[in-house]
Amino acid sequence: MSEEEQQQPDSQIEQFGKYMLLEKLAMGGMAEVFLAKTSGASGIGKFVAIKRILPQFSSNEEFIKMFTEEAKINVNMSHSNIVPIHEFGIEDGQFFLAMEFVEGKNLRQILSKLKKAKRSGFTVSQAAFIAKEIAAGLDHAHRCLDDSNGKPLNIIHRDMSPQNVMVSYEGEIKVVDFGIAKAESQAESTKAGTLKGKFSYMSPEQASGEPIDLKTDIFSLGILLWELLANERLFTSSSELNTLKKIREAKVPSISQINPKVPEDLERIVNTALTKDAANRYQTAAELYKDLNRFLNRFFPDFSSHDFSVFVKSIYADEILANRKKFIEYSKQTIDYKPAKEASEDTIISEMSQDVAKIMTSEVDGDTNFEFNRIRVNNRTSASYTDHDFSQQSIDSLSNISKRRPSSAYSTANLAIYGLVLCGLALVASQFVKLPTFGGSSIEITNQDLTSEDPGHYKNIIIKSDPSVAKIYVNGKDTGSVTRGRVKVPAKGVFTLRLERDGYHPREIELKASELGASAGFTLQKISVGYLNINVSPYSSEIYINGKKLRDRPPIKKYRVPASRSIRIKAVNRANNTYDERIITVDDGETARVNLKPRKRLR
Repeated sequence: MSEEEQQQPDSQIEQFGKYMLLEKLAMGGMAEVFLAKTSGASGIGKFVAIKRILPQFSSNEEFIKMFTEEAKINVNMSHSNIVPIHEFGIEDGQFFLAMEFVEGKNLRQILSKLKKAKRSGFTVSQAAFIAKEIAAGLDHAHRCLDDSNGKPLNIIHRDMSPQNVMVSYEGEIKVVDFGIAKAESQAESTKAGTLKGKFSYMSPEQASGEPIDLKTDIFSLGILLWELLANERLFTSSSELNTLKKIREAKVPSISQINPKVPEDLERIVNTALTKDAANRYQTAAELYKDLNRFLNRFFPDFSSHDFSVFVKSIYADEILANRKKFIEYSKQTIDYKPAKEASEDTIISEMSQDVAKIMTSEVDGDTNFEFNRIRVNNRTSASYTDHDFSQQSIDSLSNISKRRPSSAYSTANLAIYGLVLCGLALVASQFVKLPTFGGSSIEITNQDLTSEDPGHYKNIIIKSDPSVAKIYVNGKDTGSVTRGRVKVPAKGVFTLRLERDGYHPREIELKASELGASAGFTLQKISVGYLNINVSPYSSEIYINGKKLRDRPPIKKYRVPASRSIRIKAVNRANNTYDERIITVDDGETARVNLKPRKRLR
């Protein structure tokens, strides 16, 4: 199914239990996927993706078992680099999965889009960043425990390919579709000689039908990283048998010869991941993650997910605008659903996710892919939370509200506001944002003025900064634009302009609109930074820097902190409710080593 075909909406709306199936997004040999909306009080609901077994396969015990195992595997995982499942149940005799959304595209779609537009592929920093985030997600899956007994599940994805990696418009990387993943509890899947997954991304042992372990995912990720750097396929041939033969031989061309921009350090990482003998490969995804993280910190210290987000948004600017109206209309749809007083016995797995609800791209069957293009809405940990209805009037009144996520302490009312704000991803475009692209060109997105005030009271100016990609605030409100970007400011009187960029001191200036021309430029002062090397025992402890929980697992190398300031480092071991902490100051450019052993009892 082509990307264009996937985006054609199905106008028929169907009620499916507490879900409203808004449009069919994809259909495979045994399952179909819908864009859906849950029901809630006063017609309020949230968007989800429903993956439903086709009626003719609902009595197929083998397929139902595989479908159930997919849910069992996913329900035990909770990580920012993995898209989880909300719910697994039966409705009208059909098994279904309710999945979270990821607002973005999968890697295969992005690569195809770049090729079609005759643009170069990912940069070295972008490729390393993508692989690093995937490694973090795989490491979580590999170490995942069964919540029911505390034993390791030893999950292996087995299909680590570009179609199963989502890139959100916010620069997030998420692994999707553990549909053929192997856990030790799945007896049938442990048999040698069974080939599952895409041939071009198998490991040598997988291609030979031998028993596999977590290192097969590492080899597959190595293939993916090599291809992102080379902008071409690694193991491909005219037939599947020849492709499998190439993989078994594992002859990998030098990536630096194909792409001279690849440093020696990164080539070493790629080659280690692609070692034919699994014993000489990275033994864990965590080891691969650490090396990639160390490489990025050394060669691209200023690279961030925000930079990557701007790049992705520049590619899909038209789609972002086109989908706004469709989801405004979908949000108005309501269904008459009255849930039973007690939870249905058919619902096997209740909603588990605590992340923001997102659109995702995954696979239904074989190589058939589907995608979702929609708005983002916020989720809470409370099972009673529902997302909020979206109207044109609501969007029109929110053109200058910040897009930043609310903290968990925010009230439901604030979440409602932010749900509306995040649905207005197109508001970024409405602010005449200039999204930078690679190759010296840019895309300018324009749209009608969404404010209710007289347009004559405002003027548009281009704000530049050195360095660029700084967030722009006017009179304390996030414009949704970054430098170099065009923003709306009062045409008369004085206003406050604030620029913020990670690693630089924020700059706030009072300006008189009448004295400004078509553009204005400002210089940002870089913040002095130090670095932390953090080791914690046990490894599973959580790490907090000045109260902020880190996503990275210890040991952590070269973590950037403001220099000449007190830094509080805290490690918390949730297993026995203990902690340890240090307060240190690091000079500019200095690296401090911190060792933590949680022993003190948490109050």
